[in-house]
Amino acid sequence: MLLPRQLATLLALALQMGCAVSAGGVVAVPSGGPVVLGGPSVEAFLHLPSRFRMIVGSEWTRAATPESLWRAVFLAGYSSPAEGTRRFGWETSARLGYQRSWEGSRTAAAGVGGARAGAWFRLGERTEPWQGDPLVQSMPLLVLDVGLSGLTVPGRPVQPEFNARLMLRFRLTSTLVP
Repeated sequence: MLLPRQLATLLALALQMGCAVSAGGVVAVPSGGPVVLGGPSVEAFLHLPSRFRMIVGSEWTRAATPESLWRAVFLAGYSSPAEGTRRFGWETSARLGYQRSWEGSRTAAAGVGGARAGAWFRLGERTEPWQGDPLVQSMPLLVLDVGLSGLTVPGRPVQPEFNARLMLRFRLTSTLVP
């Protein structure tokens, strides 16, 4: 169990690095199958550190395709920083993780891997170059990304899948911690 001091340290590190939480919907197109209006997708990551472009994090998606019920993956990649007067930027990431898939009339554990590329658009006001940075800043972003995944289904070869997501992201940063 996390003690208050440890929790405060984790929060300070997350704010100093720049953390982001995203939620939205996913549309999947499995190999040889119809378009599936999937379900929710939630993602959280850290910039390492906030001025750099590297990101690491995790994602949970419920695509509800014939091959995949839900998946939980770790991600690593690059993202252009959402700083100052920038209105839009790009990001890309590689993903590797676990999924629950259908095996006949029951579910089974399987793997998933792939890559995503996307763009983010700032929704809120931009800061002017002469404005100072607030102690804690929350920045809303609209994110559109596309991905290609390989799904391992027991007893079958790797199944390719194309998917797209539209998400609302909140990026939090702080100048409180040096």
